[in-house]
Amino acid sequence: MSLYSDSSGFPVAALVVGGIFMATGLPGILRIRKLRRTGASAVGQVVAIRSRESEGGTTVYSPDVVWQTPDGRQHEYSPSEYSSSKRRFRVGTHLTIYYDPADPDRRPKLKGPVGNSLNWSSMVAGAVAICVGLVDLVLTHR
Repeated sequence: MSLYSDSSGFPVAALVVGGIFMATGLPGILRIRKLRRTGASAVGQVVAIRSRESEGGTTVYSPDVVWQTPDGRQHEYSPSEYSSSKRRFRVGTHLTIYYDPADPDRRPKLKGPVGNSLNWSSMVAGAVAICVGLVDLVLTHR
């Protein structure tokens, strides 16, 4: 008994799709964990809010954050991740940024869910697809 009895390739496809989703989300999660553990952090200030319209027609927002490294150099970070809530980011708000001290401008990350939600969503979707594929595989080969 299969979830899709007419498609014997479904379990394999679900496993492959799940693996792809997990492979997409895992590097981002590991990177932010490494930055938190071994990188440096600074408190930045939101200096502007960018907005754009998503494919679904919703307006989404992202902060432009300026911070300084201990040597006094100023850096700016504009995450490519967006939030649907304009209230989440306000000009003047202080946010923590994790960065690599050897290369502060190379892909810093904001503390909190900005950017992490996409990685975690990808991981959860991948895990669900893999579980569905495994259940279907077991039920098909009973």
